[in-house]
Amino acid sequence: MCLKIIEILHKVCFNYIENPYTEAKIMTKEIIGSRQLLNEVVGRFRIKGTNLTQWCKKNGIKEPNARIYLQGDRNGPKAKEWRRRIVEAARQPMKTN
Repeated sequence: MCLKIIEILHKVCFNYIENPYTEAKIMTKEIIGSRQLLNEVVGRFRIKGTNLTQWCKKNGIKEPNARIYLQGDRNGPKAKEWRRRIVEAARQPMKTN
C-alpha cells in the first residue's frame, strides 16, 4: 500500500518540464496541485504518525492555506514554494529510534 502511494505521488504529481533556454535540456520539476495530491500528502503524513496540521504549526503556515496550495487553487510563486516544501516533508522517510 505504501509503495503504491509513493508510486502515484511520483508519477502523477510531478510534471517534468524541459527548459528551452539551455542547450543541455535541463529538466526541472514542477509540482502540480490537485485534490489527489492533497489526499496523498495527508496519507503520507498519517503513515509517518503525524498529520498535516502538526506540520503546518511547526512550519508557520495556516492549514487552510496549505490545503489550498496543495489542491492547486493558488499557483503563484509563494504557493508553488509552499507546495514543494510540504510535498518534500511528506516524502521524507520516517524517523526511527
